[in-house]
Amino acid sequence: MIKKNILFFYLLGFLFSLILFIFLFQINLGVKTFFYKGIFITIIILILQFIFLLKISNFRQFILNKLHIYIVCLISFCFTLTLHTLVLTSIDRAISVYFIGFMKNNEKGLSKEEIKNTFYKNYFEKDDAIGRRIEEQLITGNIEEKNEIFFLTSRGESTHKILFLLSELFNINNKYIDPEFNFN
Repeated sequence: MIKKNILFFYLLGFLFSLILFIFLFQINLGVKTFFYKGIFITIIILILQFIFLLKISNFRQFILNKLHIYIVCLISFCFTLTLHTLVLTSIDRAISVYFIGFMKNNEKGLSKEEIKNTFYKNYFEKDDAIGRRIEEQLITGNIEEKNEIFFLTSRGESTHKILFLLSELFNINNKYIDPEFNFN
């Protein structure tokens, strides 16, 4: 009976976290950047879940210690953080996701040139993909604007170094991290 109660406690804690995660994404929390909104929500959920589990662990049918609460919170935190960073953020930002959705609505098929032109017109111009990325980098402090010109900040320099080191460490093609451009 105790094992069933513990399993129920873990399941209840996980469901609480997941339902709260979904609910909080539906409301405006004042965080404009999707990625940071998800991180903020994940941290809020961790705190609320800990309080919730601490309260229900006092019921007699749950003969639990705080270790169970920490385990449930840790598992739920890892799940929601992974869901947010790997899936939801990709849906919000990934060019591949946009491409799949774009192709789904074109049953007759398109040439590579038609795909490139339509994609550029819709994704970059109409949806202002570059403007969104600039806004995100201004918010994070990686860039700053002076007289309508953008510059990399010292924080941006540090971010670049970290990204470059990670690409080297995990053998990731770093052509996007350290691109070569000819601006002349």
